[in-house]
Amino acid sequence: MLKKFECLDIKCHRSKVQITKSGDDNYKTWTDYYSAIKEFLDGVNSDKRFEGARKETAEYIWKYHYKVFPLWPKAGEEQSQSIPLGIKGLYICTQNDDDYEIAWTVEGMVMVKDVRKTADSYLAEFSGEPEFKVISLNHRNLGEFESRVKLLPWRDVQSKLRQHEKDYNKNIFIGF
Repeated sequence: MLKKFECLDIKCHRSKVQITKSGDDNYKTWTDYYSAIKEFLDGVNSDKRFEGARKETAEYIWKYHYKVFPLWPKAGEEQSQSIPLGIKGLYICTQNDDDYEIAWTVEGMVMVKDVRKTADSYLAEFSGEPEFKVISLNHRNLGEFESRVKLLPWRDVQSKLRQHEKDYNKNIFIGF
C-alpha cells in the first residue's frame, strides 16, 4: 500500500560496466577516470534523489584503488585489483518541495586496472557488475497516508492490507 500511495519507492539495478580512460598526463587521466565512473553511474539512473548514492560509490571505488596503488605502474607494466563493494548509506534529500529519506546499498565486485605501455601513456580500466538497491521514503506522502489510515476502522485497514498482500510477495525491486 505504501507504494500505491507513492510513499515508498524501491529500486534495484545490476548492470555490467566497462570504462576505459586514457591519456598522456597522469594527473588528468586519474581525475578523468573518477569522472568516468561517476558519469557511468549517472547514466545507470539519473534520478536526482539518488545522486548521493552514486557520488559516494564513485568516490569509494576511486579512493580504494588509489589507497592501494597511489602511483601509476612503471612504463611497460600494469597493476590491477578487485574491489569488493558492500557500501551503504542513508541521507535525506529534497526534490520538488518533497523530502525523501534515502537508504541505499551497493554490492558486488569491480576490477580496476592501470596500464602504462610507455612513459607517456596512461590507461585506467574499470569493469564489474555492481548492484544498486535503493529505498526512497516520501515524507509528505507518508504523512497523508497515515492521516487517511487513522480515519478508517481497523477492520477496513486489515481488509485493505490483505488485498495488497500479493503485491508484497512479488518482486518489488523494479529497474533502478
